[in-house]
Amino acid sequence: MNTLLGKDDITAILLSWKRPETMQLLVDSLREYGIEHIWVWCQENVKPPKGASVVISSSENLGTWPRYAMAGLAQTSHIFFCDDDWCMLNTGLDALRMGASVFPNRILGLSGSLYRYPCINFRHRSYKRARHLRQPREVDLLHHTGVLGPRHIFQEMFGQADVWDCLRDSIGFTLGDDWAAMASLRIIGEEPPVIMPAIDRGCWKPADPAPRFAVSHRPNIRKNKQKAFLPLQRLGFKSIESDKRLDGQMGFAYRVHRVVEERTMCQKMKELERLSHDLH
Repeated sequence: MNTLLGKDDITAILLSWKRPETMQLLVDSLREYGIEHIWVWCQENVKPPKGASVVISSSENLGTWPRYAMAGLAQTSHIFFCDDDWCMLNTGLDALRMGASVFPNRILGLSGSLYRYPCINFRHRSYKRARHLRQPREVDLLHHTGVLGPRHIFQEMFGQADVWDCLRDSIGFTLGDDWAAMASLRIIGEEPPVIMPAIDRGCWKPADPAPRFAVSHRPNIRKNKQKAFLPLQRLGFKSIESDKRLDGQMGFAYRVHRVVEERTMCQKMKELERLSHDLH
């Protein structure tokens, strides 16, 4: 029988920038759930949260880069990320731990985007969220509302210097880092990330104490996102939909394979849900 990923096998790596109040809520939710390894990278002038096992104070804003750099220092098999304007629910953490048993070599999340083929406009996408799903769903890009994945994959992603540098130059430092991370998954040949179904979304968004610092409020954000697609494609990124555009019998065989695989995944998920219920 499959077992849930152990809580001791997870290191949470969090970035505290301008929201110390919501960061404290996030750390508290992880502690109450039973996650002991909580590492926080803080800006120097931001109050560090209580309850973190490791706190690093930095005088320099390094964007989201510390997430992936610190992953290589962890001793656990899996790494957890979450933005500091979100908090986790037990249902979301349970879903991610279940997913780690079903997909041991995938990065998992609770929300993400699937881009229409071909990737001409960044707005040609559909959102996938945990609460709307009945079974796991592959996506192109994960949102950082709770992300769990094997440490070795995050280390590989961090090694893709060409991808990171290219996107930083084209769409900006912080946003470029997040997009480079997900794009590099496909470029290094890893399987696409997966959204796990979860009750009540699996996470919740408290009132933002610093909304003016949100990426969505930055000037020219849509224009800068659009700039990302050309360098992404030159570097080898392609949407999941492009993989599925296969002709003839090969396409039919691919679809049959996906149906069989999805049924197997559903069976495993039901088994894990029963196990989780027994544990609780």
